[in-house]
Amino acid sequence: QPELDGQIPTPLSRITRNVVTRLSARVVESADVRQWRNVQSNGDGARLFYSLGSDSPAGATLDGKVFRAYPSAGTGTVPVYRYKFAQSNGDGVRYLYSLDAGMAAYGWVPDGTAFHAHATALAGTAAVFQHHVVQANGDGWRFMYSPNLNEPGWIFDGVAFFAPLT
Repeated sequence: QPELDGQIPTPLSRITRNVVTRLSARVVESADVRQWRNVQSNGDGARLFYSLGSDSPAGATLDGKVFRAYPSAGTGTVPVYRYKFAQSNGDGVRYLYSLDAGMAAYGWVPDGTAFHAHATALAGTAAVFQHHVVQANGDGWRFMYSPNLNEPGWIFDGVAFFAPLT
């Protein structure tokens, strides 16, 4: 079978084509995203952190698995960026997870890619919703990410991204 440019394939061109085909169609397995909690010393609730595996902030307590995501880019996925914001009262760092790579313009500090998910609903995915609560001390908003539309005590913001079901 001729190559695209009409040449007869060589062993090297066949190997290259096979490697490129396999890499472009690779499937990335999803993994559990866990929620970690740091209770604020001023009694103003908890800051939440989400990660794959056991990556957590110092002193955080594991709440458990909340949804699934991809550890690396795969077909149809986009990065979910993690941002942090040091609280002015010295009570630690708040976290925000967003598909928007420009949150630094709002004072949030980029903290890398937390995981990968989908920007739109696809078969085999479910919405992960963003919720927030205003801190009583005036030090901004804390965020929560959950597959639950309603989270008691939290204000619903909307869909953050779409996560794989398995």
